[in-house]
Amino acid sequence: MPTFQVTSTNASDYSMDLVWENAQDMEHVGTLHSNTNIAFELISVEKSDDKTFLYKQLAYSATRKVFGFIPMKTFGYRKIIKKFYLVQVEFNPLLNIRTELLSTIQPHPHDEQKCIMVDHVDINAPWWLMPLRKIMSKAILRHAKTQCDEDEDFRARRKVLLDKKINIPPSLFNESLIQKFEKKVTDRYGVK
Repeated sequence: MPTFQVTSTNASDYSMDLVWENAQDMEHVGTLHSNTNIAFELISVEKSDDKTFLYKQLAYSATRKVFGFIPMKTFGYRKIIKKFYLVQVEFNPLLNIRTELLSTIQPHPHDEQKCIMVDHVDINAPWWLMPLRKIMSKAILRHAKTQCDEDEDFRARRKVLLDKKINIPPSLFNESLIQKFEKKVTDRYGVK
C-alpha cells in the first residue's frame, strides 16, 4: 500500500512532565477533543509493570471527525516506548487507511519551562486516495494543532493544582471492554 509521511510540531507553554502526563491519557479524546473526536472506548489495557507510566499499552476504538465533521470509527493500539516517546497504530476500516505515529515530547530550544511536541506520522492508504494526500496531510496537521491547543487548558488546570501541592495521580477512569466481558463471564459461567 502506498505510504506518505507528515510531521507536526506544536509548542506548549507547559513543562515536558505536564505534557507527558496529558499525552498518556487516551480517555480524554472523547471529551476534551470535541472538535476532532466524538467518542472513545477503551478495549484493553496492560498496566505498566513498575507503575512508572499510566499503562504499558492499550487498545481502543475512537470515532474521529474526519475533515472536522465526518464521523468515522477507527481502531487503534498505543504503546509507551519510554518516557516522552509513544507509538500508536490506528486503522480506519471504512477507508482502509492505517496511520503509524511516533509521538515525542522535546525540550523547548529557548525556554526550559516549555516544550515541543513532535509527531511523526506515516499514512498507509489505498492508491485511489493518494491524489488526496495533500488534503489528508493538512487534516492531520490541523487535527494535531487543534488537540494541542485544547490540551493547554487541561495542562493549565493541572499546573494550578500542582502549584497548590495537590497532586492527584493520573488514572484511567473507564473499565475496558475486556474487563467488563471478563466480569460477565465470571458471573454467568463461574470462570475465573
